[in-house]
Amino acid sequence: MEIAHFLHHLKRDRLLLKANIKRAELLPIPSEERSDNFIFKTASKNEYPKAIAIYHKYCGAGVPWLIKLWNKEYEHLCYIIKNDKEDVIGFSFLMFNEAEFDASIVHDLVIVIDEKYRGQGLSTKLQRYCVKSLKQSPYSYISTCVGFNDIKALRACQKAGFHILKQSAKPPSHYLICKLKS
Repeated sequence: MEIAHFLHHLKRDRLLLKANIKRAELLPIPSEERSDNFIFKTASKNEYPKAIAIYHKYCGAGVPWLIKLWNKEYEHLCYIIKNDKEDVIGFSFLMFNEAEFDASIVHDLVIVIDEKYRGQGLSTKLQRYCVKSLKQSPYSYISTCVGFNDIKALRACQKAGFHILKQSAKPPSHYLICKLKS
């Protein structure tokens, strides 16, 4: 029974990876933007390892198929912030949720800003950059989830143009969405 369960999840993960790669390839690679002393852009081959290191530091090991996805499609799915010394200090990782495949939605799975740079509005600025960049994609919406107790993240999302669409039980969170197309 355990082997059948493992094989089922392995097959499902492979299908999710393949479907996400196909959708990610349709995303534009936007030009970088500068704001104050920060650079917003998608990750390059040299920058992506720094972003994934921050991810592992703050988020743990992660889901194996998602790590494979980001390793392959970092130029499309990893938006980063660099400081004036060109150090990667934060990121946003995107993906496509299976439940949203038919709804033309990109999902902003996680945003992390290095703790030394928090409290400066960088999460909001990064989300605004993501939203602006994704308006050039074929997708109609960007979604995200924010835990009920994470008021700062909720406010950052709302400042970036997201609104609460519904509540989610697993995990207990607000499901937010932002329209990309008018």
